[in-house]
Amino acid sequence: MNNSESLHDIIFVTDKYGRRNKTGDIEKLQYDSRKDVYYITYKDGKTYPCRSADLQIIKNCLKDKQSATVFDYLLQMAQFSDIKNDEGQNLLVKNLEKSKFVNEYSVLARYLNPKKGKEEKSKIQSLIFPFGCNNSQFKAVSTALNNQVSIIQGPPGTGKTQTILNIIANLLMHDKTVLIVSNNNDATRNVYEKLASDKYGLGFICAFHGKRENIENFLKSQQQFYPEYLKDWKNKLPVLSPLLDEDIKHLGKYFEANERISTIKSELAALEIESKYFDNSITDIYSNKKLLKKSSDVLMDLLQKIQFTYEEKEKFGFFMNLKLKLSFGLGEKGNWTVNPDKAIETIKATYYPLKKKELENELNEKESIVKGFNPNDVYEKCLTTLRSEVAKKYSKKAERIQFKDGKEIYFNPASFASEYPVILSTTFSSRGTIGQGTEFLFDYVIMDEASQVDVVTGALALSCAKNAVIVGDKMQLPNVIEEQKRQVVQELFEQTKLPAGYNYINSFLASLEQVLPDTPQTLLREHYRCHPKIINFCNQQFYGGKLLIMTEDKGETDVLEAIKTTPGNFCKDHYNQRQIDVIKEEILPKYTKEEIANLGIIAPYNNQTDAIRSQIPGIDAATVHKYQGREKDNIIISTVDNEITSFADDANMLNVAISRAKKKLAVVLSGNEQPENSNLVALLKYIQYNNFSVEESKVNSIFDFFYTKDTEAKFKYLKVANKISKYDSENAMNTLLTNIFEEPKYSKFSFVFEMPLKDVVNKNYMRELPEELSTFANRSWAHVDFTVFNRVTKEILFGIEVDGYNYHKKGTKQAERDLKKNAIFEQIGLPLLRLSTKGSGEENKIKAQLDTYLGVTE
Repeated sequence: MNNSESLHDIIFVTDKYGRRNKTGDIEKLQYDSRKDVYYITYKDGKTYPCRSADLQIIKNCLKDKQSATVFDYLLQMAQFSDIKNDEGQNLLVKNLEKSKFVNEYSVLARYLNPKKGKEEKSKIQSLIFPFGCNNSQFKAVSTALNNQVSIIQGPPGTGKTQTILNIIANLLMHDKTVLIVSNNNDATRNVYEKLASDKYGLGFICAFHGKRENIENFLKSQQQFYPEYLKDWKNKLPVLSPLLDEDIKHLGKYFEANERISTIKSELAALEIESKYFDNSITDIYSNKKLLKKSSDVLMDLLQKIQFTYEEKEKFGFFMNLKLKLSFGLGEKGNWTVNPDKAIETIKATYYPLKKKELENELNEKESIVKGFNPNDVYEKCLTTLRSEVAKKYSKKAERIQFKDGKEIYFNPASFASEYPVILSTTFSSRGTIGQGTEFLFDYVIMDEASQVDVVTGALALSCAKNAVIVGDKMQLPNVIEEQKRQVVQELFEQTKLPAGYNYINSFLASLEQVLPDTPQTLLREHYRCHPKIINFCNQQFYGGKLLIMTEDKGETDVLEAIKTTPGNFCKDHYNQRQIDVIKEEILPKYTKEEIANLGIIAPYNNQTDAIRSQIPGIDAATVHKYQGREKDNIIISTVDNEITSFADDANMLNVAISRAKKKLAVVLSGNEQPENSNLVALLKYIQYNNFSVEESKVNSIFDFFYTKDTEAKFKYLKVANKISKYDSENAMNTLLTNIFEEPKYSKFSFVFEMPLKDVVNKNYMRELPEELSTFANRSWAHVDFTVFNRVTKEILFGIEVDGYNYHKKGTKQAERDLKKNAIFEQIGLPLLRLSTKGSGEENKIKAQLDTYLGVTE
């Protein structure tokens, strides 16, 4: 016989008779490995044998060295919290002190040591969506219910609350308990108000807990009876599971069609803008109707073929001229020779109206699919099924269990959670909600606004549950740590030698990503709040173009506005009267009374918002931090500073500020020269591009839509034409650039392959080039191997030439072309990276060039 467990590792033992015995009642516990039997000796001296299968033993994960080390660090960091309880005690320290027994089945155990934590996954396959849904929300709910830990990234206006509600609904269907927490009371309040609304009627199974005031309010507001409507719910037959599962599958097809509709609308919007710029750049084209009868794919394939033919031979042969003339109607009457430059230009000009027509036809087709299916019918069936399940549990008796005081709730957690399976609390009060987080664990904890939660508070919430859903957005406002405090905690962390993910300066969302890097993540992609022109800046600048914009652009011309004040130093002490004057005199007079009634003004500093409120009575002016979670039809942003500062230009703050605006966005900036690599300058240029007010420059804006498709077609053509070996270096560069731009840091940049020089150089500047360079640049075969551009502002940033050693060596025809390209790029002030196939460090060179546009220096 041997001792297999030490008593302080065990919280309770349940024997085969259902007797639950806490550690304090047990004198000794011994295990006989031969018989697989435990001998339990109680303090009264009596010993009972019990098979191991009849025992439930819960261990304290803090016996593990790493877990204990991390926990001690969290306890040390808790000292820096400013959150106090009613007695003035540090709430986090107090709750962590209580938490020195960490249930090995809690999510916290896994967070403290990912290799040791015990995973107890829920397996919920049949899903319901009574609160409505879309494709990414569907995936988020499914992932959350089939993993111990999952992360939901919820950009502005993508339906985080709706997703949380659907997770709750599925947990209720399977008689699970859930704790909803957030540092922001508004977030949990939104969840409760939706559940408790007349439509859903689920408020009676919810309880606000945490601080004493919430518990007292709950005790006073307890209802003696269950709601009368439960009888109606019970009498309505639920939809049989197989039938509902079939409906949910139909929902999936509906979601896919909706996604494509969103993508098509975005493509059409980009096409509309780009075609106007392209039309202005056209010099000479053939009059042609035959091309319009072809498909855009045929035109793109033709373009590749004639471009490569022209580049190799610098002219068309007899058969190529014949084909272009007879099959595609290119050329002049009575002349069998087709001008290559004119033919290429004609194909490009025809591509835009053709692609537009194709997209419009596909849009009509997808919209007919959507119109033929009503998802609300499925949601209603889901709601009926949920209500039936809830009624089945709670309509067995009329009177409710009444809880006398907070102690009864605290020490009878299972009973309380059965009666109120949805508990809402602040994150920092989660541990004191019900039970000690030792014997009783919630089935799930859902943490909202996790990017604003610190590491210690987030860990505390994980101690309460077996599974966790972490909801937030890295691109919105993070938790704030004062600079002085940040330096101290950084020094303390470095002494611990712990993995970087546990560092207190992280938000809890960022921490979890690092500590548990394999945690499945779902990005909520469908955006429903802002006008497409407003949110597309955030989409391209901050989210790498991953959002699907579900709102509609109805051709409004006054969505975006940017006003520069006259140059000068008007900002003093974070207050800028000149910008306030612009708002009063130039912006507000354009707005109707109804628009002003739903207008907000955002500035980075309190001094500016205070001044705005005093000078413009009744206006809703506040800082970005106070606006997170809110929205207005119309938003004006006052940037305040004479020169853009890192604080006002912060990506998270700007993302939140812009995405508050649903219909109109106006931005007021200083007229002083500003840093080119700033987010605010990118916003200014984005507005100029979309309003067709781009100032003349030596370099064109990129034709993003066209040349992205062109790049795809070029590589496809090379492969089909078996020319891939000749372009091995270009293929390697294509792969390298693709990988670089998939990194979040560089996601606002992109590239195209073999963009003609004539499309890089602004046509008005082309005539200022020396004749030799102008002639060369105007040849359609003269191109840049790779052109890197900013997807947000459509600015071309630099070119990349991949130089094969033999092909580009001195004295060759290509070497002469290289010199001309170098001269042209120098004339227009654009960098040109030449990367030899004999060189090395290409990735570092490209990233170093990109970093100059991000303001990163060595």
